[in-house]
Amino acid sequence: MRESAGDALDETRRRVQQATTGHRGRNGDPLYAARRTLNTGSDLLTDRQRARLEALIAVEEHVEVEATWGIYQRMIGAYRDPDRAAGKARMQAVIDSVPAALKEAASRPR
Repeated sequence: MRESAGDALDETRRRVQQATTGHRGRNGDPLYAARRTLNTGSDLLTDRQRARLEALIAVEEHVEVEATWGIYQRMIGAYRDPDRAAGKARMQAVIDSVPAALKEAASRPR
């Protein structure tokens, strides 16, 4: 059972890595190298991390990782909302907007 949106992002990254390279992450693989960057809030990224992320999402095969990352960033924003009611509403809107095609992000923990 998945614990968080970050776990869904990691699972998506691993699945896309396996599908595109045929193996688990290795040092020279862009998806593997960006695993920590993907779990960083977009407002906290350094210029180097932002460039790495832009190069990563420029690859067509990584579109699912990009979409899941966007969902993850919206969830972080909802958690950080100082107004709990507004944050809860934002979170529900994010959850409701997740397309079923994003297997890891669309499945709900039990």
